[in-house]
Amino acid sequence: MEAMLVRRPRLDLESLARKHTREAISTLVEIMTQKDCAPMARAAAAKVLLDHDLVAPDNEPLLKIIREIARANESVARALRRRSSPVETK
Repeated sequence: MEAMLVRRPRLDLESLARKHTREAISTLVEIMTQKDCAPMARAAAAKVLLDHDLVAPDNEPLLKIIREIARANESVARALRRRSSPVETK
């Protein structure tokens, strides 16, 4: 007995992405700017915006927020590395 292949309708991912781009960017900015969001979530949202050139270079307030989040993320990473490093005993 042959297995039946069910063909799914092909999605037009480009048009789907274009349709939701504005909402996706708004969501990323919302996550990035909420002080009560986890620092890693804020940093991840900022990274996506930067990686995809979704921040206009003349948008200084948003760039300032991204820089602050990046510094906070670096501080958290340093603290976690210090916490996990072995402590030498004498």
